[in-house]
Amino acid sequence: MALYQDHGGYCFSNCGYIRQSELDGSDTKTYRSRRDRKMSIWSPREINNFPLADLSHRGLSSEAVERYGIRQAVRPENGEPDEQAIFFPAGNGGGYKRKNRLTKKDTEIVGDYNGLFGQSVFSRGGRLLLITEGEEDAIALWQALKQQGKDYSVVSLPNGAGCGGIEKREVWDYITSFEAVMLAFDADEQGEQAVEKFAEIYSTEVKVKIVEMPEGCKDANDCIKQGKGQELVKACYRSKDYQPEMIIPGSEISYDMIREPIKPGYMLRSFPEFSNKMGGLRDGELGVVMAPPGVGKSTWVAEVGYELIRNTDDKVAWLFLEEDIKKATQRLVALDNDVPLAKYRLNPDIIPEEDARNSYNDLINNERTWFIDLGPSGRLSVDRLLHLLRYYRSQGVTRFIFDHISILFSHDDRDNERKLIDNVLSEVAAFCAATGSTMIMVAHIKRFDQKVYVKDDINDAQWLYIDPAMARGSGSFEQLAFWIAAIEPEKTEDERKGRMRINVKKNREWGFTGPCDVLHMDMNTGRLELSEPPEYDY
Repeated sequence: MALYQDHGGYCFSNCGYIRQSELDGSDTKTYRSRRDRKMSIWSPREINNFPLADLSHRGLSSEAVERYGIRQAVRPENGEPDEQAIFFPAGNGGGYKRKNRLTKKDTEIVGDYNGLFGQSVFSRGGRLLLITEGEEDAIALWQALKQQGKDYSVVSLPNGAGCGGIEKREVWDYITSFEAVMLAFDADEQGEQAVEKFAEIYSTEVKVKIVEMPEGCKDANDCIKQGKGQELVKACYRSKDYQPEMIIPGSEISYDMIREPIKPGYMLRSFPEFSNKMGGLRDGELGVVMAPPGVGKSTWVAEVGYELIRNTDDKVAWLFLEEDIKKATQRLVALDNDVPLAKYRLNPDIIPEEDARNSYNDLINNERTWFIDLGPSGRLSVDRLLHLLRYYRSQGVTRFIFDHISILFSHDDRDNERKLIDNVLSEVAAFCAATGSTMIMVAHIKRFDQKVYVKDDINDAQWLYIDPAMARGSGSFEQLAFWIAAIEPEKTEDERKGRMRINVKKNREWGFTGPCDVLHMDMNTGRLELSEPPEYDY
């Protein structure tokens, strides 16, 4: 509403120019909307004297129009019906809503307009109230039911799919006076949203039933225009009780579902104890690998990703954020030929041309392996990451090796980093669960104030103690990850790089936790190899 120096105003939504006398309540007249600049004035009193409207173009009978009291202005110059001035009475207040047959956008409110359309026609209380989105739909539905000998109370929302005004006291009292409410909303996305919005307010107060429009019909009036009035009535008889989509009664669960086994996880050949304890890598799960810097997290997840690419038909996204596309692809070739990555990068000829070409075709140029390149900025926003994940999935990618999450937020302060990690973990976990994707994510841990080592008599070693709570930035790792594996470095006297142990800290599906594979790096091949595996009872 814009207020002008003449003390009037202009409503840029529907009403058009409004005089001061109407703003202060001394006048009930309203000008037409700004689509019609002639500023013709109507009043409820003169509208009451207009003849009944002709809505035959909508398939609506004169009986139905008379029942709802729809009026239509006439042109003074020839006495013909004015197609730009069809008036639908308010449920409360005595006002009208003017509509233009020629364009849906030209509407205005005349006088005091409140309540549900049709509320003044049908008395309060009873077994059933039917509600539509629009006025014409309410008239059409009443007409279809009347033709079948049923005179039910049929009203429409005051503001369509927006559901505005349904919480007002006079509307609330009217709706809740009925035992049940049947919603015959439009068969589109807006109609579905309107059902949910209405049901959120009223489903705990009255029984709510949902009508599914006959096939090929958008709304109740569309059914009448297509000659499907009987099908509309049958749709009302077949209406279903409203039930929030997240609530499922046990009676709807089949016995076959509880007998259906889950898909077994992929058992990693390279890490058998880890696989046995985990029950394999399962679909739809977010797994987290954590360790201090320099221990071998990236090397371990690279071995996992390499095995998935080499030994399965799955599509794998190789998301090593700290490596450019050249290093990421060279890592796969080096792994495939048992050559340390650093040596291969320094001298590619260390791998014969034919072997390198075979590795390239098998592991990279195979239409199954996907990569990422962050470009010069080296940054990736959370929103962009989620968009990329959805795109990868649309291309059939089901396995993701993600190293590592902290690089997303390396430019943020610590407090903001914590919030962002919470957000991305929540979104990624939901993505995995919804799409059946497997994500193995590397996470750094905080710096140690004091290192604690755990003695291992079986392997004659001491391993650095790592708690999932040490994850950098957030406690969401423990809450949202399906499984967490810590890579524990061995304590050595001269601080040389020793062995590493995989320790399962969380295992939501299988439940088994604790230490498993002990590994060491073969400096000649650059590969992780199993040390003598300990035996554990689980």
